Amino acid sequence: MDFTFKALDLGITPKEIAAMLTEVKSVKEEWRGNTYRGCVGLPVFGDLVEEKDRFKGKSGKLDWTPAGEQCPTIQKVYNEKIRPILDKDARINILKTFSGNILHEHIDCQEKEIGTNQHKLRVVLQGDIDKLYFRDENGGKWNVPKEYNTYVMDGGHLHALEESTETKITMCIGAPWRGRKTKAYKEALEKSPFTKKVGYPPVKDEHIDPRFKDEDNSGTVST
Repeated sequence: MDFTFKALDLGITPKEIAAMLTEVKSVKEEWRGNTYRGCVGLPVFGDLVEEKDRFKGKSGKLDWTPAGEQCPTIQKVYNEKIRPILDKDARINILKTFSGNILHEHIDCQEKEIGTNQHKLRVVLQGDIDKLYFRDENGGKWNVPKEYNTYVMDGGHLHALEESTETKITMCIGAPWRGRKTKAYKEALEKSPFTKKVGYPPVKDEHIDPRFKDEDNSGTVST
């Protein structure tokens, strides 16, 4: 990819951010634990494909989940401000990393897919934005700016979250959307107020989510 991090201005207002946060905090459905990454997730827009198959590239018709049905503002923001720039529907998962925890270093694809289009759109609803970092080609950290709560990142670049005193809650938009550039999406990228490209670091096997792997060590992207 030609960038690691690119801030977006999709017109999502502070009022909408606050309403989306209230909605996900009020959802009665159980959050799913992810021991590998060190977080929990709440699917709000997805399909009925089993997780083990989803991580191998299979997908079905996407629709609002029982949790998503309880989040009218998330539906409105997605339908009016996010979906119009995408070439297809994308799964939406709300990611929660608890205060005092880290999100372990990982990539969101297979090693062989590093450098390909692995666009991941994020809207931070709560928490320190600049706790997200990417490793550079020398193993150093580059932390994202704290000013931008909406951005696209390279999911194929080694990244993680540092420990924070506040629980971080992020709206994650990804596969089966992979960043194909519609006219509207291209314009949104070109108008980005901030862009950063970081060199790719070496990736170890421990950085690849086991769910991406099969007998041939092949896989696909996640949200």
